[in-house]
Amino acid sequence: MNRFMNLIMSTVLVSILTIFTMPTIVCAFDIPEEPGQEKVLERFINPSVGAFLIVYDMDGDGKGDYMTQRDITPDFTLISKYPSYYAFDANGDGTVDKETELFVDVNRDGLNGNEILYVKWLKEQENARR
Repeated sequence: MNRFMNLIMSTVLVSILTIFTMPTIVCAFDIPEEPGQEKVLERFINPSVGAFLIVYDMDGDGKGDYMTQRDITPDFTLISKYPSYYAFDANGDGTVDKETELFVDVNRDGLNGNEILYVKWLKEQENARR
C-alpha cells in the first residue's frame, strides 16, 4: 500500500509541475472582446485581398497589440459585421505570434469560442486540397 501511495503522490507532483512549467497557450476562448473605437490606433484597407484591418492599442502605450480583419467587397460598399481574423499580443512581447496568437473565425460569427488558431486552419486547408 505504501508503494501505491508513493506512486500516486509522484504522479500528482509531476502533473502539477508540468502544468505550472508549460508555456502559456492561448485558446480561442481567451481572445479578448474587440475594443471600442477609442482604442483604434490605425485602420487599413487592402483591396488586393479584400480586407479591412483595424489595429488597436489595448494598453495605451501607443503600440498595436490587438488586430482584426474584416472582409470587404471589391467596391468597398460592404464590410463584414464580424472579423474573419483576430490577432493579439497575449504575451506582451511586441509581436503577434502566428503559432499561438492569431485566430481565424471561419464562420465569421463573432467571438464565441469556435475560432481556431491560424496555423491549425492552414493545415486543415492543405489537407482539404489533397
